[in-house]
Amino acid sequence: MKRIIFMLVCCVCSMLAFGQKSASLIPLKILYVGNDPSRPNPIPDAKSGWPKRNHDLGPTRMPDFKQFLDQHFKAVTLVDARDYKPALSNDYDVTIFDAQPEPLVPEKKIKDADGRIIKTIYAKYLPENFSKPVILLSGNGGMVFSIGVKFAPECVCLGADAYNINTAHEIFKNPVPVSITMPKKETPVIAKLFSKELSEQVPMWRVQKESVYEGTGYPPGVVYFHLGLNEPDAEFISGGVSAKDQHAAAIARHGNFLLWGFNAAPSDMTEEAKKVFINSICYIKKFDGQQPVVRLSADPFPVERASIAMGTDLASLDGFNRYKTMWEKSSKPGTAAPKIEWNSFLQQRYEFVKSIAGADSLAVQMDTLSLVNYCRDNLKYFNGTMERSGSIDLDVKSLGIANNDLRLLETCVEMLAQNKDKEKAMRLLKRYTNQNYNTASEWRNWLSKNRRNLFFTEAGGYKFIVAPSDWTPSNKKADDLGKTDTRVQKALSEINCLTPDKLNPVMLGAALIDGNGADKKLLVLKVKLLKNWHIYSYVPTESPFIQSQLSLELPLGVKQVGNWQSSAAKPMPGDPGVMIYEDEVCFIQELSVPGNSIKGSKATVSLYYQACDASQCLPPDTATKEIIF
Repeated sequence: MKRIIFMLVCCVCSMLAFGQKSASLIPLKILYVGNDPSRPNPIPDAKSGWPKRNHDLGPTRMPDFKQFLDQHFKAVTLVDARDYKPALSNDYDVTIFDAQPEPLVPEKKIKDADGRIIKTIYAKYLPENFSKPVILLSGNGGMVFSIGVKFAPECVCLGADAYNINTAHEIFKNPVPVSITMPKKETPVIAKLFSKELSEQVPMWRVQKESVYEGTGYPPGVVYFHLGLNEPDAEFISGGVSAKDQHAAAIARHGNFLLWGFNAAPSDMTEEAKKVFINSICYIKKFDGQQPVVRLSADPFPVERASIAMGTDLASLDGFNRYKTMWEKSSKPGTAAPKIEWNSFLQQRYEFVKSIAGADSLAVQMDTLSLVNYCRDNLKYFNGTMERSGSIDLDVKSLGIANNDLRLLETCVEMLAQNKDKEKAMRLLKRYTNQNYNTASEWRNWLSKNRRNLFFTEAGGYKFIVAPSDWTPSNKKADDLGKTDTRVQKALSEINCLTPDKLNPVMLGAALIDGNGADKKLLVLKVKLLKNWHIYSYVPTESPFIQSQLSLELPLGVKQVGNWQSSAAKPMPGDPGVMIYEDEVCFIQELSVPGNSIKGSKATVSLYYQACDASQCLPPDTATKEIIF
């Protein structure tokens, strides 16, 4: 009887949480940073064009966002950007920047004796350890470039349509159901230039009602360089119609920062875009505390290998024809397109490849085949931080190993150990890592200890970096945790969880396996849930549901190393402030074990949880497993 009463109470609470869609509010606290219309407008005035309209629209944005956010979120606070301090974000689930605050450190330009700028130290608006979830609107993505976030502004030229979209992404699905409309439209000419694979028309999604390209003078948004957005701590979500190619980012995420490059305030968004924007706010809440792993290198700003491949693809007759078509289609009516000559076009391509080749430039003949072959054969040695001496690393080329191949480090360590070309080996080890060891044994120990967590980044300066042990790359699916480690994958496959049923919707299994090092073990848990049932990963204080908790009783001397790693949770449909686990969940905890002295000892792991489906919630329960060392 008590069980039935508890289920009925939880069902009522669940119904209240979901409620009628028009009346329910998402239980998130939002801080909106913009320009208070009661204060002087900081946007410069202009006589005409989109800058004029941008100035005129400035005072309307804060009230517009206020009205929109109040309709969908439980608590919304406004602050003028001139009054914002980073500590303010600590009390909120998500901060939305629609204007840039005063810099913590102002921009500084360093000049030579002749007064020429030789280096710019960019303004810093947030501290590097800022870890609260953030939405950055339009050009405000550039405010975090100085702390290494992978949002380097490329062009103030974003229109109203998105394309090259990851339509499977969560922001297009939940918690607010949305079905985006994507009619085919003419492919932007600049995109056709850099991608011969694109057809004459591509599916596009309308994000805002007006575009700078349609003669209305609506202010453009901003697209950002793709650099590093394909690395595991970041996501490229969508491109947009702009003066750049389809890889320029209009919507993207890096760590706890989500970029929304489009410029429209809510009243100028399409109804579909409003829903996706709400979902984006809920989505970035998942990354509270998950700072970027790879920090973008800004000195020098690296060049992507992929951009070189695209650029050299133009060194062909097909590329030449695409180049001519771009100019013909982009020329204004009544004006003649510039005359494009093959010889001058090829000369430009040759100079481009020659600058990459550096000391290898004599090997590049000024013919199409030589250009294409050179870049194709040497792209694996390309280093986008070596602009002064050419971008093909001749040290790496001499070894015949790609600079993003871990074998490069292994080979260099062996060269040191064998006293073979030691200077080159040391140059490469220090060039492609952030380490500064002096002996082969030190390098070998470092490599052995960190091999599992080494990750090559172009955005971070063409380096192998050591990712944190608790780093779960964002591109893993909910059931993918540990699958890149064959030991964990094998353990998960061998853990025998009993089949869940209606009386036992949650089943727990566990295994203990060797970790990295003689004194390390990995405790691997597998939780299987009955189809359409879930348990809770995160529950805000206002929610009636119960958050899952893991606890461990360990033998004397055994210690936990770091925090539990878990499969990715997802927002609960209809209540995005709540995060849930479904289907199968994996938890991993690293342990420090003092040798064989504890052999035969027992550890107890417990999972405290509440299981629910769409119609009922069961009383909280605890699943327990014993582990023998």
